[in-house]
Amino acid sequence: MALQLVSVNHSYGGRPALEDVDLVVERGDCYGFIGHNGAGKSTAMRVALGLIRPRSGRVLVDGFDAARSPLEVRARMGGLIETPGFFDHLDGSRNLYQLARLQGLDRGQAIRESHELLDLVGLHDVERLPVRAYSQGMRQRLGIAQALIGRPDYILLDEPGNGLDPEGLADMRRLFRRLTREEGVTVLVSSHQLHEIAEVCNRIGVLKKGRMLLEADARSLLRSGGQLLLETSDHEGATRALRDLGCGLSVDGENLVIDPMGRAPDELSRALVTAGVPLLAIGPRPAALEEIYLAIEQGDPRAPSAVFEEEPGPAIAPRHGLWRSLRWEFQRLLSRPFIFILLVLPMVFAWYGIHDRHQIAQESAAEVAAGDLVTASSVTAFEGVTFGLTNALLVAAYVLCGLASQSLAAELDRGTLRNAFLRPVRRGTFVLGKFLTFMIVSLLIYGWLIAGVIAMAAWYFDFEAPYEILPNGEKFFLPELSRDLLFGALRDLVLAGMLPFTCFSALGFVAGAIARSGAAALTISLGGILAFDLGRAVSREFDLDSFMPPAHMPSKLGDTSFLRHYEDVVTGVSNQFETFSQVHLLPWFVGSLLIALVVVSRRNLR
Repeated sequence: MALQLVSVNHSYGGRPALEDVDLVVERGDCYGFIGHNGAGKSTAMRVALGLIRPRSGRVLVDGFDAARSPLEVRARMGGLIETPGFFDHLDGSRNLYQLARLQGLDRGQAIRESHELLDLVGLHDVERLPVRAYSQGMRQRLGIAQALIGRPDYILLDEPGNGLDPEGLADMRRLFRRLTREEGVTVLVSSHQLHEIAEVCNRIGVLKKGRMLLEADARSLLRSGGQLLLETSDHEGATRALRDLGCGLSVDGENLVIDPMGRAPDELSRALVTAGVPLLAIGPRPAALEEIYLAIEQGDPRAPSAVFEEEPGPAIAPRHGLWRSLRWEFQRLLSRPFIFILLVLPMVFAWYGIHDRHQIAQESAAEVAAGDLVTASSVTAFEGVTFGLTNALLVAAYVLCGLASQSLAAELDRGTLRNAFLRPVRRGTFVLGKFLTFMIVSLLIYGWLIAGVIAMAAWYFDFEAPYEILPNGEKFFLPELSRDLLFGALRDLVLAGMLPFTCFSALGFVAGAIARSGAAALTISLGGILAFDLGRAVSREFDLDSFMPPAHMPSKLGDTSFLRHYEDVVTGVSNQFETFSQVHLLPWFVGSLLIALVVVSRRNLR
């Protein structure tokens, strides 16, 4: 049972990052992965975790091939790659809870696990503190905690010591010992500082310029030519005593490095004690990374461990990935106050439109009563719906488009998308879950707006047929318009707006899939919608209006939307409700989803 990289190759812009890398991490190992910055450690760990597709090669975990069984591989692994990303407005416990639910844990298990893991990494005292208030060291600890969600068999930690003080590094080493010895977790930890991980790792792999130089037992690898490290407060006395024995000496910080020249350590210790030198500590000197590189380049015979094939174990990956993805996105949206702005702001615009038209209607009626006007057209609740929706729908559509654009791009920006992709959910399933969430949210928002606008229109006006107000105060109803016809037009209005409104979410979503930052996604989505709106005249000339989503919505640029047709019906200008064909908008939904699936599935997360 092991984690293996088999002949893995990868490159960036034609520059090799990994060249035929073979790596074997067996169950129970605390495996130290060392190399200078830029050696390829992070790339190798991203390949192992499925965040990067290698140019060639295989990743095997307990016999499961990551290319053929990605969910089984992810169910067995957890990871922390460089700087951990979290939802800063949520506390540490809530961040872990949401990831645990995406991992496949039920509600009770997720709550228990989030508390236990925070206690394990020493964050139990700040678990209710928003992550934005965490120090870099605290974020690193939280990153280790999220890697342990679901109690995976293997955890891969890339430079986990970043941002930790000496006390934090000591705590981290103690945590590694506990994980491997008590929890039975296999740890692969990378670092460019050999001393950070040397004392806790039983095996070490050395990577240089994308090539795996060797894998070896830590004790044998860390021997430095038999040299000893002496810690004493009397450097002069120690130097005299050791030179009398013919030993070579050099200085390493505050310690002396001894080349015994064939002398046994106990002989050196007796000589130092006899000379009255205070002996604080003496032991083998660990090799420096540069020395290991040099030894290998000078022909050290040690080589990487041989990879091996094994039969896959029993399947453990959780099911219902789509449902878990839907829940993740709903939780993300509901944790943000912006969704409530989306509920309130369009209603304010709707109220303003209806209230303003009510004021005008009252003024006209007063002028007729005073004899300043001969007649005035009534304003009914049917027409009031038009004034409310004209203001509200466009505001809501643009806000929803911007919100949808952040679904993928903003998560990519802050690093939370990487955390999500480490869970046992296929990328395509995850993207589909997000897309469906926004379609559901769009329909809910649309229904909320329709209900709210109809209620406000009914408050200010009556649902009756339009009429003219005569000088004597009598009402002259238009005979061709009946309440049944107007209610039928209202029903058609509601149905006609669903698809165009949700289409704005789809366009925003695909912009978020293409962009790599939240700001870029917002610019692309809103800029694209505005460009479509400005192109109305051109599309109308070529009879392409029905294919353009903004052409179905109210606009100041030659409005031909379903709302305009509805207004013509309820005011008596037309007796037939006409709209563009809604079927022409379906390619936008299908195309947006397919583009998002392809882009995100093929994207490498660095």
